[in-house]
Amino acid sequence: MNLINVIVRVFLILFSAYGITIGTIYLVTLAKIEIKDVSQRIGAKFMSIALIGNFSFIVVVYLMMHYLDKKDLFSLGFYITKVNVLLGLIMFVLTVLIALLFVYVLQQMGIVKFKIKSKVLSRMKKEWTTFFLSFFVLFLAALQEEIMYRGYFSYIFQGYGMISAMLLSSSLFTVWHFLGNRVNIFQVIEWFVCGILLFYLYDKSHSIWLVTFLHLSRNLTNVFIWNIADKYSFLKFDTPIKPRYKAVHTILWTSIIASLTFIIFDY
Repeated sequence: MNLINVIVRVFLILFSAYGITIGTIYLVTLAKIEIKDVSQRIGAKFMSIALIGNFSFIVVVYLMMHYLDKKDLFSLGFYITKVNVLLGLIMFVLTVLIALLFVYVLQQMGIVKFKIKSKVLSRMKKEWTTFFLSFFVLFLAALQEEIMYRGYFSYIFQGYGMISAMLLSSSLFTVWHFLGNRVNIFQVIEWFVCGILLFYLYDKSHSIWLVTFLHLSRNLTNVFIWNIADKYSFLKFDTPIKPRYKAVHTILWTSIIASLTFIIFDY
């Protein structure tokens, strides 16, 4: 694909992505929800709006591939293999264990204090409709981001080298998150490093489902362990964990998962 075609596709998909995001933020504002307050994102009203926005992203990529590229959306890697299922489960377990171990070490060092919340499961059961809607939206959010920033970007940049594609995709992935989130340098590092890891895993596996599952594992860990939404977390911290410690955790997690990916696909 020549450079002009690449630029046109990048412009169209970013224009669509930012347009959908701004529209979603507008609807969220009308619903009197502060989008940058993560604790307000766990609710049926916000999740319903987010569901529409996330699905719209997938539709945009489908339309671009169908009408501009004459390709099937499923060519981006929607197949499932036993190896990918097993690897996905291993990565999920590792993601949870690394987060728990890191939090435990922080407590042993006297940096944080936490206790286990005993009524989380009963709360999930009581609010099961909201909980499962939230879970589905988290899954759809991970899926649409992987289809766009890993799948489609990998496709249009395939002739320009993996490293260039990885850096550009991860940069755009990071900047896109600025719209609906509070931003600090440590959060930027987390987004960028996660983008690098997910692109690397996709490049090795060419499986949308595998990178989506890893992305979802990360999101669920943020909710269930890091308590970013102040709801459904199994841990309660005396004070919020400082961003720099979460950034260190992300770098550690990325290093371990990237090493596992290398061993599985290259060693």
